[in-house]
Amino acid sequence: MSLSFRFRRHTLETLLGGISPLDLSQISVDSIEEAENLLRNYGYEWSDEEDRRQLFSFYQKALVFLKSEMLVEGEKIPEPIADFNEFKDLRQLLLFASDKIESPVELRRWSCALLKAIHVIVHFSHDMYSIFPDEIKKQILHPIEQCLYSDPVASASFL
Repeated sequence: MSLSFRFRRHTLETLLGGISPLDLSQISVDSIEEAENLLRNYGYEWSDEEDRRQLFSFYQKALVFLKSEMLVEGEKIPEPIADFNEFKDLRQLLLFASDKIESPVELRRWSCALLKAIHVIVHFSHDMYSIFPDEIKKQILHPIEQCLYSDPVASASFL
């Protein structure tokens, strides 16, 4: 019996290279089934009503955050992902963000932004910070620390 495994480059970078899913520039989801598998890897079963409700709650929180904190004047999140009263199938968000599916550039970008916000909300909801505080601090703060300059004369740090 021979086994055959097919891994995408992004998956290997995440698993073996220590890259956070937050740092990936794209995801590769080909179908609704693959979207469900990705959700299952996060511990959510799409066929379970309570899991769908919780995922939708994360989406709503992420959408509110992006609208209130990230949008600049005149900027809009594209339809169909902009209205949580209308957008019902979160698996589609994974497809919109995928490099395997043809989506308008702005829809892909905002879908990715929503997924990254959802990712953080999921981890905070599971209190991952109390279990892995040093790893999380390093992963989040390391890219920022590389851009900091400390001025010993002024006793200050600058971005």
